Amino acid sequence: MKLFIVAIDEPIYLNRYVRRLIERFDGEVVGVAKLTVRRRRRTLPATAALALLALVVFSPRDLMRLIGLKLRELAAGVLPVPTRHTLADICRELRIPFTTIATANAPEFVATIERQGVDVVLNQTPEILRSDILRAPRRCVINRHMAWLPSYRGAWPVFWQFVNGEQRLGLTIHKVDERIDTGPIILREAIARLPDDTVAAAYRRLFERSVELTCDALRRVELDMPTMPNEGPDASCYATPHAGDVARFMLGRRGSPLRRIA
Repeated sequence: MKLFIVAIDEPIYLNRYVRRLIERFDGEVVGVAKLTVRRRRRTLPATAALALLALVVFSPRDLMRLIGLKLRELAAGVLPVPTRHTLADICRELRIPFTTIATANAPEFVATIERQGVDVVLNQTPEILRSDILRAPRRCVINRHMAWLPSYRGAWPVFWQFVNGEQRLGLTIHKVDERIDTGPIILREAIARLPDDTVAAAYRRLFERSVELTCDALRRVELDMPTMPNEGPDASCYATPHAGDVARFMLGRRGSPLRRIA
């Protein structure tokens, strides 16, 4: 089976997940594309929200490591400083074709997937995909979502599960359609929240489990096994938290329900 991975460049959790998938599917990953994040001017509240989210999502040690890696990337742009943590570095080491794209919906990228005869595209970006790229692989496009779908569709699902006091976290591999996290479910798994859990610790556990669950889901796709409907009375969708949501959570208060959008 030919697998193509599309992802953003995030060195603490996501890039490790990509590396382990490439190692598990030795010879089956035919390419990796990095989605370049558009540099647009953020408002002060949006910047504050992302800064606070970083304090929640990453442990202090990982946050310091992330800052160090980003500084190293900046230095590598002007000085001969080697890096080993980026998607490009991982692909170079493992000899996987690598490219950067501005959008997975671009006609030239769609043509690449069709020309290479890719069976499955794994999308690990926040981009909403359109019909052309969804039809390009022979089988499907899939996504890994860190919630028990159809609950907690949308942005930052782990954060919102903690805000709402959920005792059961979730992990879902599903087919992608043109809406937000609504495609048929291939496989999902409930993961218990530990008594002294933090968002950062949960992220680490969920990403560790993600590799095996993704492998199992891909084999189900390969065998044309049935999917599950991604619908039900518990369906919900959340937007990106505001700074106030994160601040309330950090202070031990319940977050605002206003960021629930469905």
